[in-house]
Amino acid sequence: MSRGSLRLPFILVGLSLFALAHAHIRWVCPRPEDPNTGLKSGPCSPDHASKFDREYMDITPGPMTVRFEESIVHAGAPTIIWLHNLDKNESCLLLDHIPHNDAGEMDLQSCPIFDYPIGRCPSQNYVTVKIPDIECERCYIQAISVMLDKYPEGEVCKQIDSGNNNCSTYYTCANVKIRPTSRGVGKSTDTCTNYNNNLLGTWPYMYPNGIYFDLGMDFSKQGWLQGSTFIGANAPYWRGVDATGPCAPETRTFGGTLKNGMDSKGTVSFSVTEDRMRLSGSMGGLGGTVSKIAMSSSAQDGAPEFTVPLAIVKTNKMEAILNMSSQVKYIEESADKFLNKLTISQSNGETTMDIEEVMSASIHDVISWEYYGQAVFKLLRDNSLHISVTVSNVASFTGASLNGPARPGLEGPVLLDLTSSMKSIGDGVMHGEYTLNLHRHPLVADVMMHLWNELIYIKVSTTDANKDIRGQVSRPGTWHCPSPTVENPNVKEVPNTCYWFTVTSDGGRINIESEVVDTNGYASMYVDPVVPGRVHYRILLQNVAPNETVTTVGIYHYQVEEVKVNAMFNRNDPVAKDHVLYAKGYVNATAEIAGWLRDGDLKLSIMTSRSTTELSGDIPKMERNKCTRPTQVNVNWQSGNSDLPVTALQGDEMVFTYSGTDTVELLSSVDSYNNCNFAGATVIAEQGQSPITYKMSATGTFYLSSKTGCASGLKTDVTVYDPIPSGDLLSEGECARSVYSYLNDMNPVTTKIPPPIGTTTNGAIHVASTISAVIMSVIVAYHM
Repeated sequence: MSRGSLRLPFILVGLSLFALAHAHIRWVCPRPEDPNTGLKSGPCSPDHASKFDREYMDITPGPMTVRFEESIVHAGAPTIIWLHNLDKNESCLLLDHIPHNDAGEMDLQSCPIFDYPIGRCPSQNYVTVKIPDIECERCYIQAISVMLDKYPEGEVCKQIDSGNNNCSTYYTCANVKIRPTSRGVGKSTDTCTNYNNNLLGTWPYMYPNGIYFDLGMDFSKQGWLQGSTFIGANAPYWRGVDATGPCAPETRTFGGTLKNGMDSKGTVSFSVTEDRMRLSGSMGGLGGTVSKIAMSSSAQDGAPEFTVPLAIVKTNKMEAILNMSSQVKYIEESADKFLNKLTISQSNGETTMDIEEVMSASIHDVISWEYYGQAVFKLLRDNSLHISVTVSNVASFTGASLNGPARPGLEGPVLLDLTSSMKSIGDGVMHGEYTLNLHRHPLVADVMMHLWNELIYIKVSTTDANKDIRGQVSRPGTWHCPSPTVENPNVKEVPNTCYWFTVTSDGGRINIESEVVDTNGYASMYVDPVVPGRVHYRILLQNVAPNETVTTVGIYHYQVEEVKVNAMFNRNDPVAKDHVLYAKGYVNATAEIAGWLRDGDLKLSIMTSRSTTELSGDIPKMERNKCTRPTQVNVNWQSGNSDLPVTALQGDEMVFTYSGTDTVELLSSVDSYNNCNFAGATVIAEQGQSPITYKMSATGTFYLSSKTGCASGLKTDVTVYDPIPSGDLLSEGECARSVYSYLNDMNPVTTKIPPPIGTTTNGAIHVASTISAVIMSVIVAYHM
């Protein structure tokens, strides 16, 4: 019988198993509560419940890729994935009759059967499941493998609670805590028992639970399901191979804005995993019948043309996973050889798009998972963030915004209101573009950290309370972080646009394979464009032991003794996640330290009570942005504004917005400022003149206040610094260029940055702050 055909059923009745057999299956991500691949007495290891608080993954609802491995491969063995509530007799079937990866191989030397490390077995498996929108403090995801290859063809396998068993079954469990959306608060596992509601489309293997067939097939090399069921224009369950979430392998994302002349016609992007693309796009106002959509390379020896099936275009939107095996091999060669142009051929002309590597967000109603549009994000050389958003067929549209920090499905504050930029482009399609001047934005360091940790999302608002339309922004590509290699040691000369790096016990990538995941985390640093020598930082640590404390934090040069500083910290967490500590502040660096930072010769070091081994990470080289020019600086002139005081460049125009009773006045001295003495003050704006613009024409420190609001704290000092000399500035055209285009011309060799694992071990986490070689201010947030 050929592999993949159906045999007579094996019947699995009940879940209580005995007898010990050869090892088989275990989770990799989420991490297993026990590394033994030979667990035959379910549902999990014997001491599973007592281990929950030592290790669990904190997750959110929606599609999530999970990963498991086989140590010993049993051909044809289907897998079942359940969600169980540890404290209630409630279970939800997430995915049943998952075909077996018959292409899997075995290597028991690199793949221990009963112990760590995990994730090294040749037979890896990825599949995307739907996490229900419920609130569960103590749940676990269970995978069950039904072994069929030991029985003769046609024999029935029965599993009976009384112990009359002839069906071999293997178990693995991973502890999870589910953080619900506002709609899921108060809901438990008794609300996700309808199997059909837990699917992400039309699952083709809808056999009765408990009756199992040989469904073996050859998976992809990485371990994904293949074939027309999952890939192609008419694939009914393509979401099952859509890589998403903290356990998904790293993807590369490309996209851009559709243009017809100077007019924008939509937004398209695609992410690449192995030899397939996840293509998403929204377009409108094309004005003619579309006859062809194709992507091409500008190089004669580049990738062959890729033709998009027109069948996936429905009501001005397209979304599908498609095979691109003929093109993907060019992705590592150069931008010119890979696909770099998309062309839509119409009866009235052409609409085109320049393809660059980008960040993107697929915009869905996260209740129904109906697709509505696409957003693409590009970092520019002046550290601005260019945003292109297109949404189709959104009835009762009221606005759009950039929000964060928040994990998928959860709510975060508005960072940028995009509503005024959204305009109709025809066919019921709204499109908008906006350039956020990040390098002069007060939240720049926060936004950089949150982008790298995928905590920013696009939100589309409507009058329909039954819809929640949003899209999580993918993280920046690793090409932002060129680093020297054996093949290209001169990459160190390439300007770095990576503001994010990992902090680990060995200074390398975060390792989830070992029995204990050490304290680790991420850091983001950014050189202030206005204040010379000031470096802003954000630090996030995770996997800290319950009583672990931070003892010292520092930055140091490789040839110079480290300077250590005692840290201060508070407990609060801005991303609503257990076991996360967040530090923020800035360092005032000396000229020598600024030089080391510019050359990429500094390291971040954190010592904790858990170990004598430091946590460290190489700080990417960075310097003051050479696109920094005088500009308009918006000031929300009211008491309690956390953005006050402000800094400015000589020539900046301060735009004050305030209430009708306040004023803006320049006080004569610091004493007048301290005592709210307005004698001799220069009036900048009287009551009722908001908004008012005032140009900072000289350097120095200036003291501003409101005559009616000074007593309640409405005052600030403004320090004005010299601008970058004009001879050192980059041209405005070069500053508006995308980082991708610039780095491509430099042709750097890039290194991979591992995705965050999202797993927490050893319960609650305490974190630390960062450092200064001189003076440091630290605010650390912690949330239990």
